[in-house]
Amino acid sequence: MVAVTAAAARRLARVARALLTRRVRWQFAWNLALTVGLVTVVFLAVQAVRQRPPVFVQSALTSLNGALTRPPQWRTDIYGPASSPLNGPMGVSVAPDGTVYVADTGNARVQVFAPDGRWLGRFGRYGRGPGELDYPMDVLVRQGRVYVADTKNSRIQAFTRAGRFLYAIPDPRKHGGLRFAPLSLAAAGGDMYVTTVNHEVLVFDRRDRLVRRFGAGGSAAGQLSYPNGVAVDGAVVWVADTNNGRVQAFTRRGRVLSVVEGLAAPRGIAVYRGLVHVVDVFQHRVFIFDAAGDLRYTFGGRGLGEGAFNFPNDIAIDGLGVIYVADRENNRVSVWSY
Repeated sequence: MVAVTAAAARRLARVARALLTRRVRWQFAWNLALTVGLVTVVFLAVQAVRQRPPVFVQSALTSLNGALTRPPQWRTDIYGPASSPLNGPMGVSVAPDGTVYVADTGNARVQVFAPDGRWLGRFGRYGRGPGELDYPMDVLVRQGRVYVADTKNSRIQAFTRAGRFLYAIPDPRKHGGLRFAPLSLAAAGGDMYVTTVNHEVLVFDRRDRLVRRFGAGGSAAGQLSYPNGVAVDGAVVWVADTNNGRVQAFTRRGRVLSVVEGLAAPRGIAVYRGLVHVVDVFQHRVFIFDAAGDLRYTFGGRGLGEGAFNFPNDIAIDGLGVIYVADRENNRVSVWSY
């Protein structure tokens, strides 16, 4: 009886050791897999942040820089490759991932660049058909699509990010007899703001339905004359009132809030950290105002060399304060940053 019990005990001990060894092996394998997984996730997250930090990281990074105590500095110029040089670009836009889209007006197409200026491709050609362009003046990345102000064709065309044509606005089935020639585009909260040669601002919702319009031809407060730029910052819509030589601030519903006078011919407009950046085409420089309309800085000046402009037309700013200016007569996009 004792022998049998001892033998059974030895067998139980061997089974226990085997089970323990197997458990240790499984535990080791599990810990190894978990460690590899965590390292992979951290690596991918770091790479993503290095390429284009998310908004909260961008906010933290920019807050570390403190107040914007001096004007932006010139960094580089983008001309496009020898096989596809820019020709009189009039519009520029930056996607959330940093990709830069340029309305290459003189070539009747859109050109696409990486954040570091590498050429990624182009789409569009001269014409009046779907996907063809005639004097594209502005470009906008909105809801994963690229919208192009196809000015002389009196329409906005929507493309995929890869450049495949989707549809045009106005659409007779959705917009009835609406007709307009767009000058500039901006997005806010899913809405698209469009300035037109009819001296007004049109607002389309995320389904591209016209939901409101404001402005009328004239020089009184709230009236416009060929508004060539628009930007939205929170509840304020900033409009470059070009032929009146001023910038006007409106509510989202179209009520005028303030007027910034003293410009020659303001066109492109963008807002970064509460500062309103305005391209003045005839003064060949960018003026930077605070929300109260007080001038803070200027940069640029007429010329052909680095850090100079020759009839600049548009401006776009990414979340890290990198500034892109469509420098029309220099056939390039000038890149600056704080």
